[in-house]
This record gives sequence, structure tokens and C-alpha cells, in this order.
Amino acid sequence: MNKIKIATLCLVVVQIIHSIEEYFLGFYKQFPVFVFYNKAFSSIGQGMFFAFNISLVVLLLFCFLFVFFQWWRLRFPIILAIIEFINGTHHILWAVVLHKYFPGVVSGLLFIPASIIIIKNYKLLFRQDVIIKTPK
Repeated sequence: MNKIKIATLCLVVVQIIHSIEEYFLGFYKQFPVFVFYNKAFSSIGQGMFFAFNISLVVLLLFCFLFVFFQWWRLRFPIILAIIEFINGTHHILWAVVLHKYFPGVVSGLLFIPASIIIIKNYKLLFRQDVIIKTPK
């Protein structure tokens, strides 16, 4: 497997680990959006959080399939890599702002290198594709 395939598979695995870390360590009890839902609607925030993370893992699995079957023009994996980069950065920023552990920060750190590898290699791949398809 090439770098993009490996990094995308890593992103899928890290998202699964990240979702488990957030769920069991109570991310939904600390993140303002979920705190609002928990206060306003009892346990809907927890259910919403679980559904969101399952959806994200399914999207990442599709992302891996796009990479595995080399459907490069469907730029879906690079979009998810950017989202996961923001997700990892978001957890780090919350931990810094709160000056304490924030659920998801440990696994969130792993999103950054995998996302950078995907973004960097996609740029190279598109550059090569343009060079190959350019008429001489």
C-alpha cells in the first residue's frame, strides 16, 4: 500500500479510537454544544454524540475505500483529512484553554500527522496527474 492508503487507514483507526476515548471519558459532558443538549434535553446529547461518531467512522471507511480503489478525482479523502486535522487541533486548543485533560486530546494528536501525510501526498498526486494529462 502507498502512503496515502496507509495514512487514510490510520485515520479510520484513529477516529475509532478517538470516538471510544471521547465517549468513555465523557466528551459529551464537557463540550458546550453537548452540555447544552444534556441540560435542555436530558440524554439526547449523549445519543446525538454517539450517532455523530458512528456516522463519522462510516464516512472515514468510505474515504478509505476511495483511496484503496484509487478514485483520486473524488477529493473526498482530502476533505476528511482536513476535517480530522481541525478535529485534532480543536482538542489540543481546548486542553490548552482549560489547562487540563480534555476528552479526545490524546487520540486527537494522532489526527495531525496522518492528515498532513494525506494532504501532502494528494497535492503531489494531483500535480503528477496534471503533468501526465497535459497535452504536449
